[in-house]
Amino acid sequence: MLRLTPLLFCLLLTSPLYAADLAYFDLKAAPESLLATYVDAEGAARLQGVRRVVVPQFRVEFQVRAESSASDGRYLGGGQHASASNSAYVHLKGVDDALLQKLTDQAYATFLRDMAAQGVEVIGPEKLAEVPAYEPILRVGKASGESLETKDSISRFFAPTGGRVYALLRRSDKDRQGFGSSLATGFSDAQKEIPNAELALAKHYNAPCMKVLLTVSPARVKAGASAGGGIIGAAVSLMSSSEVRPGMTVTEESRFVFRSAEHSVNDFKMFGGKRFFGKKVRDFTEEGDSAIFLKQDVRVADSVSLSGMQETTSGYNKLSNALAPLTALTLGVSSKHVEYTVEADPALFEQVVGAEIQAANRLLITRLRQVSDGVGVQAEPNQVAEKSGGESSSGLLGF
Repeated sequence: MLRLTPLLFCLLLTSPLYAADLAYFDLKAAPESLLATYVDAEGAARLQGVRRVVVPQFRVEFQVRAESSASDGRYLGGGQHASASNSAYVHLKGVDDALLQKLTDQAYATFLRDMAAQGVEVIGPEKLAEVPAYEPILRVGKASGESLETKDSISRFFAPTGGRVYALLRRSDKDRQGFGSSLATGFSDAQKEIPNAELALAKHYNAPCMKVLLTVSPARVKAGASAGGGIIGAAVSLMSSSEVRPGMTVTEESRFVFRSAEHSVNDFKMFGGKRFFGKKVRDFTEEGDSAIFLKQDVRVADSVSLSGMQETTSGYNKLSNALAPLTALTLGVSSKHVEYTVEADPALFEQVVGAEIQAANRLLITRLRQVSDGVGVQAEPNQVAEKSGGESSSGLLGF
């Protein structure tokens, strides 16, 4: 047990529901006016001249429980140890598979119209069913409604009616799949089979394969925890914080990822995965060779619930939270857990989330058209080197 005097003890326990200075997305704003804030691209030079794409997957991930957790511990010497942990959940209730499938079908129909309006032809799942190269995706992919639990969420995945979903783990969940998932096995075989199928489709149509991957969350949820010691065995500081920001959110995990006919399924050298000065470089190498993605959440203020977000932390956890300062002082242990629930009204949910998904898609589509036209695109270093040697490297079959 830690024996600390109050004067030597520093404890910070905060749990803000939301930050007032976080801006909400303007659904009515022109996409061009928001691109610099919300959208970024990797490998954009490879997308110049693209006017046709193969879309084997249009996938919407609906988080029905958004969550975040964090923990930290420190040995202070003399057999003493300090630890802090924190977690927060937001549950989404009131929606069923029929509504989520309807929203996905509506989003896909709007996506096709918006792509056509930008002069980009889409060869989607409805046109691929009879193509032999698409067979592995039909066989390995899952039907709409597939559920997956990770340490970040419980999600349900949907494709347009007749389509399939695959490679369900988000980048941030790649190494953190929950043990309770029905997909704990099965996707290891898809690691090569699916990329090979995408590559074959790109070659068959002489056009890049483009996956549309969208993630929708009932709120922004972040948790933090840290523990540290001062003079060995004499002082400890514990901190845990929860950030739960209301508002339906198309998360920054949402993206278009491209695999060109020239891409190798074994190529992991395109970009990143490293950290430079504490900033993570996005890594799409396992998904393709180029990407257009949201660099921050698209979060809207319009409510999908008649009652709003309600705290639903259990009595046991409320008691544990109340005792956290005491256990931190006496035992050097701080543990907190909070939960909220959004009871969605189906009509409001359809209206708000439908508009939000379509707006996020338009941002990505608008940026695709820009890079296709060469707007704001710089040649990659390897492309410059290749061209200086007299070889063409347009990246996408001369588009």
